[in-house]
Amino acid sequence: MSIRHFLSRAVLASALTFAVTPAFAGKLFISGQDSDDGGHVSTSFGAQMLNFIGMGNTNGGTGILVLGGYANTSASSINSWNAGNAHTLTASSGAAAIALQSFAGFAGILMPSANTQTNGGISQAELDAINARATDIATFVNTGGNLMAFTQEGLTGSFGWFPLGALTTSSISTANISQTLALNAAGFSAADSEIAGDLFHNNFTGPSGFFGLQVLARDNDTQEAVILGGGVETQIATPEPASLALVAMGLAGLGLIRRRRAA
Repeated sequence: MSIRHFLSRAVLASALTFAVTPAFAGKLFISGQDSDDGGHVSTSFGAQMLNFIGMGNTNGGTGILVLGGYANTSASSINSWNAGNAHTLTASSGAAAIALQSFAGFAGILMPSANTQTNGGISQAELDAINARATDIATFVNTGGNLMAFTQEGLTGSFGWFPLGALTTSSISTANISQTLALNAAGFSAADSEIAGDLFHNNFTGPSGFFGLQVLARDNDTQEAVILGGGVETQIATPEPASLALVAMGLAGLGLIRRRRAA
């Protein structure tokens, strides 16, 4: 086999490596509502949300890691959803703890609302620490862990932990929303009034296609997405450094061959 053919195959193989969606990626649920502010969703829907991230994972983990916040109103709401479900909830609060927290062994990660919207929610320092763990979050989801996040409206860098680039948002204040068929397909069963017992604080405006996430609920006034999610078909990983290095090496080699032929 010629060097040119070897390099061409190496580039193609590496491209396919990070283009293929992982077979066992976890489930995602990202909401523009401060659902953990008392009474914003029904207890039944809250229980379904915990079941969504606490079950159906394929990474072998158990229990839910509550990443940031989890105090006062936020903790009371989350705990009320868990009554009778008996998911083991593990809190990792404070920027220092989040920076060192291992994600291994958990079925799901739950990010409470921003503390600008819910008493006891995620602080700015905690969100900064979460954003710094973007690569670890991608690995967790793409190896079968589930993830749920509520509104981060009012904090700088909201949803900046999303590994393919931050989800962009705009501020809203509405409970006039409706679910899509995709929410039911994801395993939820609730009336719109149970989902929007109070206001949503941000919708999702981009990027186009939301990196493959599905729209689970919309703002009826603007038709913008207010809940995004996905099942096992969702991929949020960026190419691994080793794959990128192989692509770069292959492209450089092909370029050198072309220059020699031109000379």
